[in-house]
Amino acid sequence: NFSNEIERLVENEREDSDHINDENIEEISNRILRIIDNYLIKSGELFAASVVSGDICLNDHRTLNNCIFSDINDFPSTEGYLAHFPDIALNVIARLLSSSLPAVKTHLKKISDTYTLYSFLCETPDVQKVTKKIFSHGKIWLDTTIVLPLLVETFYREEQNKKYSNIVSSLIESGVELCVTDGVIREVLQHINISITCSRRSLTQWNGRIPFLYYHYVEQGYEPVKFASSIEVFHGQYRPEDDIEEYLKHSFNIAVEPLVDALQLVEEDTRFRIEALWAEAHKGRRSENVNFDEAITEALIKHDVESYVGVIGMRQKEQVSELGYKHWWLTIDSLAWKIRNKLKEEFERPLSSPLMSLDFLANTLSFGPSRTNFSRDQEQLLPLFFEADASEYMPRELIEIANRVREKNEGQPEHVIRRKVRDTCDRMKRRYGKVTKSAVDAEQGTPYG
Repeated sequence: NFSNEIERLVENEREDSDHINDENIEEISNRILRIIDNYLIKSGELFAASVVSGDICLNDHRTLNNCIFSDINDFPSTEGYLAHFPDIALNVIARLLSSSLPAVKTHLKKISDTYTLYSFLCETPDVQKVTKKIFSHGKIWLDTTIVLPLLVETFYREEQNKKYSNIVSSLIESGVELCVTDGVIREVLQHINISITCSRRSLTQWNGRIPFLYYHYVEQGYEPVKFASSIEVFHGQYRPEDDIEEYLKHSFNIAVEPLVDALQLVEEDTRFRIEALWAEAHKGRRSENVNFDEAITEALIKHDVESYVGVIGMRQKEQVSELGYKHWWLTIDSLAWKIRNKLKEEFERPLSSPLMSLDFLANTLSFGPSRTNFSRDQEQLLPLFFEADASEYMPRELIEIANRVREKNEGQPEHVIRRKVRDTCDRMKRRYGKVTKSAVDAEQGTPYG
């Protein structure tokens, strides 16, 4: 079933490309099978090595790209598709690793677990002892880049597609405490307000990238003019911040806990340097944005500094190794990881990094004592890969296509229009390779800022 799904996805690529012939289908499918196998082996090795070394920043994008180009070098071909194969492979693998088909999810999870366990056994004979060090009593603060996808998944109909919700549910089941700061609540509210404004304008009237929440709402096939009323599930009119706080607590068991007081527990020089790096990073990210707002940027800097430095401050009384820290910050904001690397270079005595990788976290839940707290069915829902999903990047073209599909099918039942919009968006994303991604990144910046 897994092999058949690969062939089906390759055939979809052929429909959208002039570079793939019928006789290439089997060869391309075999290449992708090898690449996935090699990628999961390498990912297992990186995960196990990162646990032993204490450096838990995994770079799956780089690993996957290396596996693709290694296969091209190891298995050369004179066929015309080869020059376009990296894009083809990234598209197919992105769809596979985010597939909701039970046969695909189960197969990928089994071989991923097997390779990771094998790599653990190569690194250390005591797997349980090592994995227990990661977190058995964890307390994790979530960044806005994690909370917004949770809100997006409210609009998803299929439970198996809710990969962020599944991770959060598994963390709660394993006994981890999840928190956000007040700043995250305010950022979420601001993002909702921007999304509402965008939903009330035509694309020709909107400057800048499409807001993350609104983009995914439209991508799921919903009617844009109903967006403002749809977000009432998150908050009402009079006490929106309190409502969002209540929604996160009720839906995900995420509590609000500030980190402001913990900032003072970190040395002043360190605190100021981290604040300067965040200020430089945020202003650099937004300097070319026509909608650049100094006050909003200053607030974002303040919120990120509170989370980054606050978690370090919370650790001051902990007498454990780096892998045994209780307090962590979970974010997929690339700025955070760049700042971590700069601090490692600048400080003679390395700071304890507060960052936890989302992919690392998903792998961690597959091993160690926490896995006994949730069923195998839950475990199969844990995703293997987060950031290959083309939908994380919000090209304006997709909104335009969704609008055209709605206009073309006017008069059809709403559920039929939603399905047609969703299927058309999926078809577009299948063609979303490295070249397109680079162009969108250059035009629109990062997904969440």
